[in-house]
Amino acid sequence: MNKIEPTKILHGDRFVTMEDIKTHVAVSWAAPYTGGYDCVIPKGIVLVAIRDQRDGSLAFSCIPVNYQELEKVFVPASDRFELKYAGYHFAFTNTDVGVRLQLVSRSSANERRRYEAREKVSDLFRDNIFLQSFKIIFIYAFIILTLPIKPFVDMIRKRRLTAKKKAEESE
Repeated sequence: MNKIEPTKILHGDRFVTMEDIKTHVAVSWAAPYTGGYDCVIPKGIVLVAIRDQRDGSLAFSCIPVNYQELEKVFVPASDRFELKYAGYHFAFTNTDVGVRLQLVSRSSANERRRYEAREKVSDLFRDNIFLQSFKIIFIYAFIILTLPIKPFVDMIRKRRLTAKKKAEESE
């Protein structure tokens, strides 16, 4: 296989683990908190970069291609079945590429176009004061209008999580 040398890690770049990697899985929450656990990523797992590496940054974030299947391995059920659980990812440095990770493919042109369009919209809202104000007003209006139904949404999510937990335990 040809060795691909990355200059900057881009959203959609794919890597394969070259060995069992002892690392830390970061667990994200729908709250101002990120936790995590020590884990071992087995050799041969394909990982994909979830965003472009920022200029000057030495690290990048990845998730496994078979994300849902491996979620059971890397994240304990006690976290997965919490209402505020928002996912997991791994962080690697540029020095890991070629040593612990092998870059197997760069992101495709279609992936790049979709990602760049999404980033442009995000940047537009971030850089334009008028749009930021509109976004804040919209968020507050959404919260005020949906606040009365939040207990029902939480109840439905809790039922789904309970059913998912029972199904997983019966496997």
